[in-house]
Amino acid sequence: LDPPPAALDTTTAAPDTTTAVPGTTTAAPGTTTAAPGTTTAAGGGVQRPSPASEVINAVNTIPAVAELQRRLLAAGLPPAAVKEVMDEIGEHLSEKSVRNRSRLVLGNGVPTAKVTAAAGPVRRFAGHFAISAQVESLQYIGDTDMTVREDSGGGVTSKPAKEGKSKASAGYAVTYYGNNEQDEEPDGRHTADGDRGLFRGTLSVPFSRTAGHGLAEQALSHTVLNRGGAQSRYRAGLRFTVDTRSATHDVPPASVLVEAEVSVPRAEAAGFEESLT
Repeated sequence: LDPPPAALDTTTAAPDTTTAVPGTTTAAPGTTTAAPGTTTAAGGGVQRPSPASEVINAVNTIPAVAELQRRLLAAGLPPAAVKEVMDEIGEHLSEKSVRNRSRLVLGNGVPTAKVTAAAGPVRRFAGHFAISAQVESLQYIGDTDMTVREDSGGGVTSKPAKEGKSKASAGYAVTYYGNNEQDEEPDGRHTADGDRGLFRGTLSVPFSRTAGHGLAEQALSHTVLNRGGAQSRYRAGLRFTVDTRSATHDVPPASVLVEAEVSVPRAEAAGFEESLT
């Protein structure tokens, strides 16, 4: 779609507004002019950092899912293992998941949890996946008033503790009971010699053990920001990439160009387009 004609505006720009019309950018030296209303990322698809709060409104992730399945099969995983892997990470590749995590997907990417699957009689697949996307082309559609939700900073940390203590000792005691009475008979014999003393001994080996378990948890903050206002909408070509990180199988990244709709606040549209040229 071509952008609507830009209207002549003689008013002075207010703070936090831009005078540039979305969909019109200045070409960098040495670059060719794209079709009207279309912005193509320069530098061979390398996306420069953008301060704009871009979000994904719609995206077709089916080509990325199909490409990842082809990569896993080519790496030697049997079909049953590929199905098991896709059942584990399929939720992360759905349109709803990508839309909800669009700021992360368009940034450093979203990692999945570790996935394991039987890849043969004695071999298993183990690894995790990183999902990311980059804008390769834009076509300005128009402006729409809408509310965008942004989530930031949420989580919990836990620290388990375990301790044990054992104690053992040994001791003994000897007691002698004596008899000093002089029972001497006329012939000089001591009739009570066998009853004059008594030995008594004790041995003790006490043992004790104590054990304890503990768990400390700390919650992190979760901020939700609902931002309303005019949003500049674009038909976008996204380079959608699923990077397989596995120590058991060598799986090349699955990277395809998919169709999507991206929007940014109207005041940030010009800077967003400039970051792609």
